[in-house]
Amino acid sequence: MLIGHACGVGDMSYYFDILECGAWLCFDRFGIESIASDKLRLASLLGLMPVGFDRIMLSHDSLQCWPGRDTGVLDGMVAASPNWDIAHISRNILPAMREAGVSQDGIDTLKIKTPCSHFKK
Repeated sequence: MLIGHACGVGDMSYYFDILECGAWLCFDRFGIESIASDKLRLASLLGLMPVGFDRIMLSHDSLQCWPGRDTGVLDGMVAASPNWDIAHISRNILPAMREAGVSQDGIDTLKIKTPCSHFKK
C-alpha cells in the first residue's frame, strides 16, 4: 500500500505509524503551499531519512493537463502556490536537501531505488 498526499501533515508519529505498518509513504505535494509549506514538508522528510526507512518516495503531484484551461477548480490553489510545477523538486527541493547534508545516494534512494523497489512488487 502506498500512502500519497500525506506529506503536509508534519506529524512525525503519523509518518512512523504509516511506515511501521509496512506501507509506503510518498512525499508528493511539494510546491502546493496553499495546503502546507514546503518548509514543513522538507523538515519532515529530512527528519525521517536518518531513521533509514526504505519506503519513502519523492514525486510530483502536478497537473500538467490543466495549464491554460479555465477550469475554475484550482484557481485559488494555483495562485497561492507559485512553485507548483513539474520542475520544482529538481530546481528547489533537491538543492535544499543537498544543502541540509543529504547525500546523492540518499536522493537516489528516494527518487530511483525506492520507487523501483515498490513497483517491482
